[in-house]
Amino acid sequence: MSEKTEQPTEKKLRDGRKEGQVVKSIEITSLFQLIALYLYFHFFTEKMILILIASITFTLQLVNKPFSYALTQLSHALIESLTSALLFLGAGVIVATVGSVFLQVGVVIASKAIGFKSEHINPVSNLSRYSLYIA
Repeated sequence: MSEKTEQPTEKKLRDGRKEGQVVKSIEITSLFQLIALYLYFHFFTEKMILILIASITFTLQLVNKPFSYALTQLSHALIESLTSALLFLGAGVIVATVGSVFLQVGVVIASKAIGFKSEHINPVSNLSRYSLYIA
C-alpha cells in the first residue's frame, strides 16, 4: 500500500510550533509522574510513619484535656502533618510533569494555545453534548 499523505514542510512545522501544536507523549509524562511517586514513597515513607506515630501519641496525650482544647490542638496538628505530606507529593509530581514536557518539547510559548476562549465555558453552546438522544 502506498503512503498518500505527504510529510509536513519545515514552514508548517515552525508555524504549528508557534501555535502550540507540538507532539508529546502522554506515556512519557505518566512515566515521569510514576517515578516521582515512587521516589516520594521510597524516601518519605519512614517520615510519614513517624508522623503517624506522633499523631497517635499526641491524640492519646489529649484524652483528659477539655474537648474544645483537644479538638483545636488535634486539628492544627493534623493540618500541619497533611500539609507537609501533600506539599512534597504535589511538588514532586508537578516538577516531574513540567520536566517531562520540557524534555519532550522544549520551551514553547504560544499565546494562541494559552488564550482564553469563551465558547469553552458557554453552557448553551455545549448543551448538545449533554442532551439525551431520544429515538
